[in-house]
Amino acid sequence: MIRADANREIGTGHVMRCLSIVAALKKLGHQVCFLTADQGAVPLLLAKGQAYRVLDSDYRDLEGELAILERLFSEQRPKGCFTGPGEYFRESEPCRESLFPQGDSGCGKNGPSLDFFLADSYFVTAEYFRKVREWMPVGCLDDKCLSGFPLDLWINYNIFAEASLYPDTGAELLLGTEYAPLREEFAGISYKIREKASRVLVTTGGSDRYGLAGRFVEKALADARTAALEYCIVSGVYNVHLEELRALERRHPNVEIRCNVPDMQRLMQDSDMAVTAGGSTMYELSAVGVPMACFSFVDNQERIVEGFTRRGLVCFGGNYLTQGEAMLEGAVEGIARLAADAGLRAEYSGKLRNLVDGQGAMRIARQIAGQIERQIERQIAGQIAGQIAGQIER
Repeated sequence: MIRADANREIGTGHVMRCLSIVAALKKLGHQVCFLTADQGAVPLLLAKGQAYRVLDSDYRDLEGELAILERLFSEQRPKGCFTGPGEYFRESEPCRESLFPQGDSGCGKNGPSLDFFLADSYFVTAEYFRKVREWMPVGCLDDKCLSGFPLDLWINYNIFAEASLYPDTGAELLLGTEYAPLREEFAGISYKIREKASRVLVTTGGSDRYGLAGRFVEKALADARTAALEYCIVSGVYNVHLEELRALERRHPNVEIRCNVPDMQRLMQDSDMAVTAGGSTMYELSAVGVPMACFSFVDNQERIVEGFTRRGLVCFGGNYLTQGEAMLEGAVEGIARLAADAGLRAEYSGKLRNLVDGQGAMRIARQIAGQIERQIERQIAGQIAGQIAGQIER
């Protein structure tokens, strides 16, 4: 079971990386359902044929949905009773009441069992996990180095993640870029460094609240070193600046806008370099090997960008929150450097491909499967011990 949201405020990253984990879990034979607060994530889930349940809750108040979860879980089995792989939800529940409505793709005839709960949200709390953990093992996909939560599994795939960030935890830790949960098409992908660079991929996340993609391209078009390059801007589903980008495209023949891109890895392969905000896209670009200039515009991106920069893997564009327009100028400077130096692009590309191999989602899925198997073993051992104790008493 996956708990994640998407909307104009938080973008699509939480849901998209969870969908990569879902695909890997399904390959291992597990059924998965998404729980999401509202309708924001539904188009993304429908596009993947993914089963889901809308909780009609506030995505910023996860504790407020605990009563909803408890009702849903209790409809399926007694509290504290682990189901195991062969015990599924009751088929008799009507669709509108069932946690996993019949007919939702991925649920099978009766739906999946309550085996594991993975949350990907910046609004989780210790109390939230404590309550959910009464029903099943729990894990957290974490960017902000949260700690002190009662978990069975911590996942932080970022370049800065290390065990010292999670002191005094009994949970299993999956840390570092080997666990970057990318879609399977990013594994084993080929990439070629061209002597003459011409094509720039521009991506700023699902919402681009500050309109940075268009503002960057306008500055790049005004700079003699970068004016003749081709710019492909990927616009997310929540981008409120899409009409401005369309107007930019109409004015400049070397500007292209792409929306709802189904084959992002191919678009990256066709790019000589990229300008990107910090986040999961940086790990996708790394797996392909695309040299990049990167920047941050929200606080959770800063550590990622700083981590890549400190290791000499990217050109640093800057921090929009502290630098404003100077960040855009820094990003243009980074692209100018990359465009002029094929050797630098080749160096960055090789380092990035060594950092991320595209197998992270499957590594996470195997660890979750291991958690489920160990829970089953503990449940069986407890049942056997109880039976033995009962026989001794008799």
